[in-house]
Amino acid sequence: AAAAVDADSSTSWVSNALQAAVGQWLQVDFDHPVTNATITITPSATAVGAQIRRIEVSTVNGTSTLRFDQAGKPLTVALPYGETPWVRITAVATDDGSAGVQFGITDFNVTQYDASGFAHPVNLRHTVLVPGPPPNSAVAQWDLGSELLGRSGCAQSPNGTRCAASMALSPEEPVNLSRTLTVPSPTAVTPTVWVRARQGPNLADLIAAPGAARALGDADPIDVVGSAYAAADGDPGTAWTAPQSVVQHKAPPTLTLKLPAPREVAGLRITPSSSVLPAHPTLVAVDLGDGPEVRRLSSDGGTQTVSLRPRVTDTVKVSLLSWDDIIDRTALGFDQLKPPGLAE
Repeated sequence: AAAAVDADSSTSWVSNALQAAVGQWLQVDFDHPVTNATITITPSATAVGAQIRRIEVSTVNGTSTLRFDQAGKPLTVALPYGETPWVRITAVATDDGSAGVQFGITDFNVTQYDASGFAHPVNLRHTVLVPGPPPNSAVAQWDLGSELLGRSGCAQSPNGTRCAASMALSPEEPVNLSRTLTVPSPTAVTPTVWVRARQGPNLADLIAAPGAARALGDADPIDVVGSAYAAADGDPGTAWTAPQSVVQHKAPPTLTLKLPAPREVAGLRITPSSSVLPAHPTLVAVDLGDGPEVRRLSSDGGTQTVSLRPRVTDTVKVSLLSWDDIIDRTALGFDQLKPPGLAE
């Protein structure tokens, strides 16, 4: 539930997928009752199954229903008039009339208005109270880190790095972390701070070697070693995986290679993944700035060189037009075609 109030649009609270989405709810209890308030909700656009299109907002004073056409967009609604110590959001109906699979909320904010009409945001936090140590026990140290550290979407295998967006798990507290210790008397402490890199485009910018070629483009995993960065990192053991949506919409994924300076380009070496995933491309279009040139690739794997019309450029665009069909099974047991990608 903390993911709904962490002010991070990349995280969401989602209900248990083993139960129907309709009827699932999220409740926020206030330290002090609020009155004359509005809430802003962003329904998750990535919940599994039929999308929720109608929600119910409840307080001790009554309920109101909110209908919307598109998830992922903030919705603002006034709370029923009167003082309330809590507010509950309940999924009421889906877009196809079914019970649905998952209900999710990406962001949840509350704003209270005073008698003069001035807005005062209500600070929402997920609070955990930890019991103290047994009497007369000696405390050696306090560990104030997150209990759930999260999990990377990539893992090492005997023949390279394998990535899957569904394998990633966000940490319990991906943004602000706050801890309060209460001790019976002043205590001298020696703090030790561990910093973990957060996966994403900003991390790729941080570790990119200056003066080196850089690959850019949308990817399925957020981890750097599975993003577009992997297609030009010099390591054939890592691979860029195109977004899963390219399979659904039959849209060719495009990778843009930025060179440190303009130079004559007359060919391109393309290396598919060392494993069957991401799917190996069989037809590509390469654009040096004077129009795409379509080239067919062997599906046997291995590095292949495609010849191009020589041109001086600092930007090379590679679009994957066709690829091998690879079927995978999701965590929910559904068969799913996997997107293509490139190692180098």
